[in-house]
Amino acid sequence: ANRSANRDECHPAMDGSQGEMDLGPFASIIGKWNDVNQYGKTYLVRVERNKLQVVMMGMHGRLRDRPKTVDLTYRPNPPELLWERRYSLKQADFSLVEIRWRFMNGGQANHWKRASPAPVAPVPTPPPVPPPLRSPPVRPPPSSAPVKRSRSRSPRGGDGLASPVPPPDDDVIDEADPAEPENEAENGDEVENDHGMEEDPNHKDTDLQMDRREVQVDVLTCGLRDREKCEEEAHFVVDMRSFYDPGCGPLKRHDGRHNEIIRRMVHHHLFTDLVSDLRTQLEEHLEDQSNRSVKFLLFCKSGRHRSVAAGGLLHYILLSEGYSSAELHHVSLGDGCGCDLCSKPSAQRCLACEEGLRKWRSED
Repeated sequence: ANRSANRDECHPAMDGSQGEMDLGPFASIIGKWNDVNQYGKTYLVRVERNKLQVVMMGMHGRLRDRPKTVDLTYRPNPPELLWERRYSLKQADFSLVEIRWRFMNGGQANHWKRASPAPVAPVPTPPPVPPPLRSPPVRPPPSSAPVKRSRSRSPRGGDGLASPVPPPDDDVIDEADPAEPENEAENGDEVENDHGMEEDPNHKDTDLQMDRREVQVDVLTCGLRDREKCEEEAHFVVDMRSFYDPGCGPLKRHDGRHNEIIRRMVHHHLFTDLVSDLRTQLEEHLEDQSNRSVKFLLFCKSGRHRSVAAGGLLHYILLSEGYSSAELHHVSLGDGCGCDLCSKPSAQRCLACEEGLRKWRSED
């Protein structure tokens, strides 16, 4: 009896019930997950005795006699799950369908996808209904009176060629098609503006792009030692020190132009609020037609990582949005890291900036 009780105790509950534990944004992690890199390997995340646990299950979700369990630790500020201080899961790497555990240095450690639910039987679709049969058109009986044929004004005549239209007689008044005035009025509403002139649907966008090309936007980045002198000419000052990333590890020896530093900033939980504020400041500043220049100052502690990454992202976004005169100046960076990943453009950096651009445009 004791052996049976111990066996029942070591088997996890298969429903993955959450209990009363507060997991913040990770509340939906409860349940089964499949290992993407190791086929057939399954994990069960559950709350047991007020502890969040990961149960290592057998191949294809089968229970072992004594499955191994690992306790997870939840930190609310910023939201993060820790796996025995070996791996971490941040909110940017978590979704309802997949999660990515990372080493403390930021590299990917594991990739999970939620186990698919049981397949649902397809609902049979009714057979298509054949279209109703059309009766042949009824033709009027031929008239003995001669029929006067007029030439069509359409370029598509009966012979497929355009025919010249003879001038009308003075004593003959053509009857207008009653449908023509209505169509003309409808078309006029679409293509004419208040002045009765045709309006190009892309006219407003063209003017907007021309206005953006005329705006001089300067993006400055610096550290605390250069902040005071850079603030004198800046219209907007942004403190980037809140973008704290304790898991960056070896990336500290690089500078903010590194593609992984940019990518981690885009996935930071504060990035959406940052781009929303920057976009609002830019639009409100340019509402005044006399403003044809704007300067943004982004600063952090040393002016090498957070402000440089944010400045590069903002500069990329501005150029993509039509501000072709935008310029970027790193005041405190100097020569920077000097490696190829930081000093030369790369496809990885472009992909990271594209993610930031999508979040900027998602505010539309």
